[in-house]
Amino acid sequence: MSDSGKQQNDPQGQDPVVEEPQIKNPPVKEPSVEDPPVEHSPVEESSFEDAEPKYLVAEDNHVNQRLVTKLFEKFKRKHHKAWNGLEAVEMYKTHPEQCRMILMDISMPELSGLEAAKRIREHEKEHGFQPAIVVALSAHVMEKDNERYVKEYGMNTTLKKPISPGRLGELLKNWPVEGGATVKAEGDTKAEGDIKDEGDIRAEGDIKAEGDMKDKGDIKAEGDVKAEIAEV
Repeated sequence: MSDSGKQQNDPQGQDPVVEEPQIKNPPVKEPSVEDPPVEHSPVEESSFEDAEPKYLVAEDNHVNQRLVTKLFEKFKRKHHKAWNGLEAVEMYKTHPEQCRMILMDISMPELSGLEAAKRIREHEKEHGFQPAIVVALSAHVMEKDNERYVKEYGMNTTLKKPISPGRLGELLKNWPVEGGATVKAEGDTKAEGDIKDEGDIRAEGDIKAEGDMKDKGDIKAEGDVKAEIAEV
């Protein structure tokens, strides 16, 4: 009998103890489970397969995007999201019919909102598309800046940040979104600076300087914007 299976007699007369063979199992390797990388999708509010959304919000600040989302929900609108200027341009090029109004932050990574607007206008001119409504998002709205955004980059108007329900509601009312990116008839082609019709062009005195537009509570810190999100 092998050593591993032999019996040992207890001198006190107790039952013999049988030694069990020692079997050493190889260590079990714990499976390695790694969380898959989280990919940031530029389209979170809606899919391009959905024909309803006509709005694109290009904004790299997550707090501001959350605020805009809450406000769009308030007005029962859906929108797509872009997190930099390049994403905004590519999303417009691939689905122009889904981006009839573009709210464009003027300062974004990869490509500024101003340059993104300029590329969108060039694309529309090249393909003969009806121009989308491009709105500059800026915390500082002055007459000279608004004029420059319109003349040099083809934007339609400016929306002051932080965006309030009143400001967004007025924008949606004054700039209704209709139809898709249809090809313009030859007689409808307008110069870049003539995007607005006569009724839409505001008198010079109507564009207020920054000091006239803001009241004491207009400029909010990021913490105030978060509080506003909770209240919407």
